[in-house]
Amino acid sequence: MIEIAEEHYLYGTGVLRMRVTAVRSDLVRHPGLQWIRLLGVELRWDGSEGSEREVLVRVGALRPQGG
Repeated sequence: MIEIAEEHYLYGTGVLRMRVTAVRSDLVRHPGLQWIRLLGVELRWDGSEGSEREVLVRVGALRPQGG
């Protein structure tokens, strides 16, 4: 399960919570940024599963935060 802030994924609104089912290794390059394609199921605010989703997420947002 991941939780991604709105500014770290393309074409979404609000925080994205998703259960990842596949990671595409084809990094898509945008000017100065790196993105990775994730496939999965969106999780609703109550933890129940929503629809399947494919999103481009900033690679830096997936790195462990803090120490």
